Amino acid sequence: MNLYICEKPSQGRDLARVLKCTSRHEGSLSNGTDTVTWCLGHLLELLEPHEYDPKYRRWSIEDLPIIPERYNYKVKSASAKQYKVVADLIKKADCVYIATDFDREGEAIARTLLDRVRYRGTVKRVCLSALDDISIRRALGSIREGSETVALYYSAQARLRADWVVGMNLSRLFTLLGRKSGFNDSIPVGRVLTPTVSLVVERDLQIRNFVPVPYYELKITAVTEKGKFPAYWNVPENIADDAGRCLKREEAVRVASEVNNAEGTITEAEKKQVKEGAPLPFDLTSLQQYAAKKWGYTAQQTLDAAQALYETHKATTYPRTDSRYLPLSQFADVPHVLDTMQKADPALIPLIAKADPNHRGRAFKSEIDSAHHAIIPTMKVPNLAVMNPCERNIYNAVRAYYLMQFFPDAEFMKSVIGVSVGGHRFTAKGRILMKQGWREVPLSLGLLGSDSSDEDQNEESQEDQTRLPNVQANDPCMATEPAVTDKKTAPPAHFTEATLLAAMENIGKYVQEEKFKKILRETAGIGTPATRAGIIENAIRHNYLQRQKKSILATDKSFAVIEKLPAGIKSAGLTAAWEQELDKIAHSSETTENFMLNIEKWIRSMISNYLARNDFVIQNVSGSGALNASGTSNAGKSNTRYAKNSTKSVNHRQKSTAKLKKNNDKSICYPKEIKQSADADTTVAGNAPICPDCGQPMVLRTNRAKGSRFWGCSAYPKCRGTLPIDDR
Repeated sequence: MNLYICEKPSQGRDLARVLKCTSRHEGSLSNGTDTVTWCLGHLLELLEPHEYDPKYRRWSIEDLPIIPERYNYKVKSASAKQYKVVADLIKKADCVYIATDFDREGEAIARTLLDRVRYRGTVKRVCLSALDDISIRRALGSIREGSETVALYYSAQARLRADWVVGMNLSRLFTLLGRKSGFNDSIPVGRVLTPTVSLVVERDLQIRNFVPVPYYELKITAVTEKGKFPAYWNVPENIADDAGRCLKREEAVRVASEVNNAEGTITEAEKKQVKEGAPLPFDLTSLQQYAAKKWGYTAQQTLDAAQALYETHKATTYPRTDSRYLPLSQFADVPHVLDTMQKADPALIPLIAKADPNHRGRAFKSEIDSAHHAIIPTMKVPNLAVMNPCERNIYNAVRAYYLMQFFPDAEFMKSVIGVSVGGHRFTAKGRILMKQGWREVPLSLGLLGSDSSDEDQNEESQEDQTRLPNVQANDPCMATEPAVTDKKTAPPAHFTEATLLAAMENIGKYVQEEKFKKILRETAGIGTPATRAGIIENAIRHNYLQRQKKSILATDKSFAVIEKLPAGIKSAGLTAAWEQELDKIAHSSETTENFMLNIEKWIRSMISNYLARNDFVIQNVSGSGALNASGTSNAGKSNTRYAKNSTKSVNHRQKSTAKLKKNNDKSICYPKEIKQSADADTTVAGNAPICPDCGQPMVLRTNRAKGSRFWGCSAYPKCRGTLPIDDR
């Protein structure tokens, strides 16, 4: 028997339809030779600590760290019936075809079952990217050997175990330490959760502590024989800030007086025709960002709608992708996809008639660095009438961004005019849309023309309408109507659903350490496209973050907690380094065992360090409200106790003089990339621990007064973390 294991019943029914499995059984469909079954998502989950040992029901510092000798799974109680069906079918199978979602988690769903049942037969992989019949037939025609994708399972195993070890141990550690100081709320800690919350806290602190700086803008109206236009003063460097803004009002007023009704000259008049290509089709993160800006949808709402379009309506391809490109093999489908789109919505016929299916834009590549391509419409005609408004909006955006690929570039005429008046220089810029090209698609469908926000689009539209006169260099002009405008620098904006997703994806922008930046340039940020929505929702559920209109704000609880947590766990750089190791596992260049060994050693180091000190003190917060735009708490109290010193480094900890526990392993290794790039005054030893305060490698140092050796943070004096050396 050939057994096909799908992730959900709807996927199973779609695959069974193509395989002609019409005979219904409990939890499966069959045709005599082929059987299709499904997992209802994850049928298995890791055991809880108390299921390894009942003593762990009671949270106790003395029991930490909790690290199982073997990570065991249990059957989810709600899925016990289906688990028995699948397990019995696996035992009877001659060949198992994994047909779950083709990603790390999908691979784990099936492989965990195969391991539990101890299946030793043949394994093959069905790589589904869409659930319409044509896509399924193609996937069945290009089945891969199971050995080609098993490394995805090992990577998923490592991620799940690492998250378990970090979450279980550090959540207990810091919750119990917090209770000792009278903080009665729980302190959930997560490998991705905590850095995400830290991002929002830091942004809100920047806003709260922001001191506006006044600056001054001088505009004139330049009058020529061929027309007049506004031009802005080019501020000399000696009175400008780094952004070129004038910081001295008296200088702006003086220049305005000198150029008023004075004669000048056009110093340059440049015109250049530029082209703008269509934005790429969506991956999940860019779709979530777009939907948040356009309709105010949360990341989870967009994911749910995209998943329904994929599973229920069969209208779009696999949504949990991190790629915005399409393989060249998809190019032959273009006429068929466009035909499907106009059959589904005849109103599109005039617009699709203008598309060129032979136009191969930049979205099509010979190779893409992802298991899945961008989200696009399928070749199944969907029923738009049965979609809810959210699904319809998301589908409209997906089909628009696909259709844009077959329209020509938009064309603009960009103009730059330089003006000199009495030795003072001014500049005018303009941009005129000459040919709409792909912009006709969103204009016709009532959508934005790019990945920009509505505000950006409005600003761009105003710039597009700035038509400058056709002047030439050396033409005379006169400066009139000089006006000095008082302005102030503005703080950064609060995170929104869209910008927080972007920050998680491009986390390197928010990391100071160059060695971490290098790693982050080679990874896709923190979390994955499929998990980021859940991470944000989890932070809100734990009362770390709160939505206020379109903004996502830190609560009083998150200010209090993040200030006290060690930089090592709230560092985006550290979790990104772990993601890099997981990626290596997925490509068979690292093992789960080595990865987990390093994680477990790091956890032991963190716990031992905090047990040897007595400075983890969190005061109870009076309320859990988020900060509003004015910087006050919605709970009615400013919480300045936590914010006042939060911008200071939390790394200045008192030195630990106590011995580490005997079970503390001193050979705490760190990824080689970081060890090699560490900037320290002593070479990092191969068995060096990492600093439990900031996550950087430690170096051997000498106490000159006592002549003794100890581990000190390589980031000293910025971080003063220390660990004793085992003298045995």
